[in-house]
Amino acid sequence: MNATPQTPEPTPSTYAQAGVDEEREQVAFARVMRPWLARTKVRSDMVTSITGLASGYFATIMHLPPGPAIALTTDGVGTKIMLAEEVGRWEPIGVDCVANNVNDLICVGAVPLALLDYIATDRIDEGVLDEVARGLFLGAELAGISIPGGEIAQIARCSPSRRPAPPPSTWSAPRSAPCPTSARRSTAATCGRATR
Repeated sequence: MNATPQTPEPTPSTYAQAGVDEEREQVAFARVMRPWLARTKVRSDMVTSITGLASGYFATIMHLPPGPAIALTTDGVGTKIMLAEEVGRWEPIGVDCVANNVNDLICVGAVPLALLDYIATDRIDEGVLDEVARGLFLGAELAGISIPGGEIAQIARCSPSRRPAPPPSTWSAPRSAPCPTSARRSTAATCGRATR
């Protein structure tokens, strides 16, 4: 018998192959989000300057003289959620999420201190949450930071298989409405250099 071996489907190796359009995201951000966000202002006299949107860094630095500056960032794990789901391993998601945020902070010379978690999910699965939390713990231990709080958002309507059919006379969001099922974190740190 001459059986032809089956070649497995190639795994996407770039963001673009995974369906992520980074260029379009950056263009959209610059055109429609940055103009609005750049107009936001801190009303406190304590803050002397904020470096962020135009800096090219992934963390924002807020100067609060006479003390050290504070660095803020937020990041998630994006399409890695699909990989975790495919292999049934969620712990690396927690570790990676901590690492993404910590790396953004150390790139601006900040000392990472704490992280606030945000998990959006279509359903509560204690097994998945346990693995993600264990990964967050391991990442925090490696980075030397605390995770003092956060949020779990239950957004079942984001999953097409869990969306109930709307009553005929009510409005419903289009099926293409963005609704990430992701682990996202906000992190704070102090900068290693104080600015006066």
